[in-house]
Formats: sequence, structure tokens, C-alpha cells
Amino acid sequence: MSEFFWFLVGAMFAIILDKYKEWYRYRENLKRINLEIQKITNSLEARLHELPKELRSKIKVAQEGGISKLGEVDLRGLPLIEITQPHDTAAWQTFISNGFTNNLNENDYKVLSDSYNILEGTNFVKGLTPSLLSACASDIIDLDTKQYLKQAIKTNPLQPIIFALPKMKAANKLVESLNKTNCIKSFLTFVF
Repeated sequence: MSEFFWFLVGAMFAIILDKYKEWYRYRENLKRINLEIQKITNSLEARLHELPKELRSKIKVAQEGGISKLGEVDLRGLPLIEITQPHDTAAWQTFISNGFTNNLNENDYKVLSDSYNILEGTNFVKGLTPSLLSACASDIIDLDTKQYLKQAIKTNPLQPIIFALPKMKAANKLVESLNKTNCIKSFLTFVF
């Protein structure tokens, strides 16, 4: 009977240790997501503050859900062509691939996935910039289409600022609150 008791104690200890290791990886991934979101948010805010004041006010209206129209004057204030590196989403991809999204409640998951989906979408559009540039050089495309393509290329750097920045700020607050939860409470929530 004594051996069976110690077998159960050992098995329970192994299960708890395994859950602790998994919870520790979860917390470390949350910290990486927090750093990644802060880096992206700081980068987008810095780019926002570099823009002309009139353009910033139009972006603020668009971020708040209003309708804001960019005119030719606004587009002249932007760099001619800007090809920037995509924003890093590696921490989020790692979080997803480890299955840690199952440990988030539905609202938290929605906030994080919405912010990263928009960011990954703008990264995709950034990747299309060279193709759009080559399309503009083609004689097959008419002048109106070329003009629209050039406008798309010029406004491409604004897309993450307009669409992703507000959601990244909300995600940043969420991840910071998840990271600040009590360790014991967080572990118990994770396990059960």
C-alpha cells in the first residue's frame, strides 16, 4: 500500500511539474508578445508623429471611425516611395503554434487576433509593393490604373498607422494586464 501511495504522489508531482513548465512557457511567450507589441506600437507612433499635422488630424478622424479623405496635397507630403520592413509577428506566431490561444478567454483572444490580423494584412500589402511598382512601369496598364497604383504605394505606409495602431494599443494594455496577474492565480487559471 505504501508503494502505491508514493507512486500516486510521484505521478501527481510529475503532472504538476509538467503543467508548471507549460505555464512558464506560456508566461514567457506573453512577455515576448508584450515586447513585440510595444516595439510595434512605438514604431507606429513615431511614424505618426513624423507626418505633417494636417495629415495626422485626418488619420485621427479615420482611427476614430470617421471618414477622412486624402487629397493630392496630402499625398505630396508623403515620401515618394517607401519600402519598409514588415512588422515582426514572430512572438504571436509562436504563441499560436504552441496552442496557448486556448488558454485565453474569447474576448482576450479576439483583441489579440484582431490586432495581429490587421498587422499581418498590412505586411502582406507591403510585400506587394515591388510587384505594384513593376506593374506601374508596364505599358499594358492604362494611365488611370497607374495613378491608382501609385496612390496605393504612397499610402501603403499609412495603413498600419491608421488601422493597426489603435488595435495594437488595446492589445498592449491587455497583454500588460495578463502579465501583471498574480502568479499563483495565473497558474491555477492555466491548469484548470
